[in-house]
Amino acid sequence: MSKEKTQFNLVEKTEIKQDGKHTFYYTEMKTPADAVPMFVSGSLSRHKDKAEQMFNLIVENNGQMESVKQLKTIFK
Repeated sequence: MSKEKTQFNLVEKTEIKQDGKHTFYYTEMKTPADAVPMFVSGSLSRHKDKAEQMFNLIVENNGQMESVKQLKTIFK
């Protein structure tokens, strides 16, 4: 039985509006539990090279956009 994997997509989207054509890039992520890919917050960019950098960081960190580590606790 094969294990399902997380899917990452680098997306280019172009919109036509009254003030012209706008192209931007973002990352989508789909886990085995998701029905459809979801937008990864913080990945949106108008610059393809910056979007690719962010995409690579997102993939490298398996889509985890932040981590929190408790360093010290004191009870008095």
